[in-house]
Amino acid sequence: MGELRKSPLSAEVLKDNPIIKRQRKTIGIGLLKQEAKMQDKTLVVFDFSSLLNDCELRRVCVVRIAKKLRERLQDRASVDSEYNCHIDFLKYSRYCEETNVDPFTKRGFLNYVGKNGELQKRMNVASKPLPFTYLYSHGDPIGIRENTAAIVRVNITSILKRAEVNVEEWMRDVPAFSSNTQPTRSYSQKEYSSLLRRLHLLFFSISSQLIAAKEQGKELESLEAVFEELDNGQVETLRIKNSKPRCGELNTTSPFNVAIAAAYYLFCHYTNFNTSSVLSVCHPIKESVHKKANRTTNYVSVTPCVRIVVASVFHKNITGSGKLDISEALS
Repeated sequence: MGELRKSPLSAEVLKDNPIIKRQRKTIGIGLLKQEAKMQDKTLVVFDFSSLLNDCELRRVCVVRIAKKLRERLQDRASVDSEYNCHIDFLKYSRYCEETNVDPFTKRGFLNYVGKNGELQKRMNVASKPLPFTYLYSHGDPIGIRENTAAIVRVNITSILKRAEVNVEEWMRDVPAFSSNTQPTRSYSQKEYSSLLRRLHLLFFSISSQLIAAKEQGKELESLEAVFEELDNGQVETLRIKNSKPRCGELNTTSPFNVAIAAAYYLFCHYTNFNTSSVLSVCHPIKESVHKKANRTTNYVSVTPCVRIVVASVFHKNITGSGKLDISEALS
């Protein structure tokens, strides 16, 4: 009688043929692609798969970054800030791939944020812009401001630290960025007055036509909106089409939405850009009429105690006609 077959898991067999575990270079899909909602409820995906290649050291760095992100999201870190960091690092990594350098090395880091790096080149382009945007050809670089370059550098450095790369030693070869206290030039008084006048004309010319169409039960295909009144009494208009948006989309150029946008800007102006007043507008809305000699002011009051002129002040003249005077209504 022959010998019985021995189990491959018996101690005697394992002594001669031990089991060797295979090294699996796999990463959970839940770690490589993490979803989160931004402040405006937009769902974003942190995808790290494009950072991987055949390099084992690089795989370790990517895993560290992904794990650190998962921890920060669990600790309720700002999704908007984390996503901006992620996007800036992906751009940096894509640049390194195009120039055949490793983004987790000193050479790749300095090629992008160093003294003669990519960020410096983009800043130099932005410092000498063309007079008008239409002069740029499609695909021409327009550069970035120094403030933007500083933010990009901080985001890239933050991600590299999460990968446990000794990036602090590389910072001595990185130039310091100065912070501009007034990055956006404000409107001059003449420009602001022109903007305010045009918003008045735009809002009242559109809203009056929409109200009249509503009362008559009509649906306007388009309307003429007034946006400028010349010294000779002529007005300049533009045609706004009332086209219906596709399913799931918003037509921001429809007459109603344009009127609401103009009304929002006017509301912010006449509330002195008081954020609490703008954000606290709610129902109930109480309509009121204030009458004085030779003029009538119609307004509504909304909680909390914000007064908005919704009609107009009419100064009676000899012919009995009226003239719109918003400044008088708000005085």
